[in-house]
Amino acid sequence: MKVMVNLFFIALLLGLITMMAYPLYMIYTDTPVKQVKPIEKSETVAP
Repeated sequence: MKVMVNLFFIALLLGLITMMAYPLYMIYTDTPVKQVKPIEKSETVAP
């Protein structure tokens, strides 16, 4: 029974972590993409 409770607790924690981290991950990954795209365009345009 303890193993089942531990697995359920771990799954609950992972669910909460993903719920909290997903929006932050999207914001964090969205801003570097916007910063990288103009650099790539300028590099391709410059030569």
